[in-house]
Amino acid sequence: QSAEQSTDALTLTDGYVGAKDTETSMTAVFGELTNTTDEDIHLTRVTGDLEGVYQFHETVDGIMQETEDGVTVPANGSITMEPGSNHIMIMENNDEIAAGDALTLTLTAEDGTTYEVADIPVRVQQSAHEDYGTGDTDDAAEHDEHAGH
Repeated sequence: QSAEQSTDALTLTDGYVGAKDTETSMTAVFGELTNTTDEDIHLTRVTGDLEGVYQFHETVDGIMQETEDGVTVPANGSITMEPGSNHIMIMENNDEIAAGDALTLTLTAEDGTTYEVADIPVRVQQSAHEDYGTGDTDDAAEHDEHAGH
């Protein structure tokens, strides 16, 4: 175990994971990843404690794709992961990831150093095509059903 683990060198601000249901097999992690050290941190691998395949993605000309070579967080700088930009994809996950859950990510740098980012909250993404009424009506219907038994 020679790889040094550093938790404070990389911090995630306003980080969140998009909530999803079992019908969807992928979601993404967003937030601002800040490097508090004096050297660039070149991250080449990402894993997490939720099932799935984790990849660094970028959006080029409107197309999401895996980055060629991970992601570099500049010394004393940060990168913003947001929809339509760079982000971390979680793929091949068929579980429900619900608001209120949390994810711990482990980011591995080229030199083998691992950075753990713990307790990233799962949030429902406010995307334009969502119908905000859905959650409530589902609950109401469920309660009525139980009341009838």
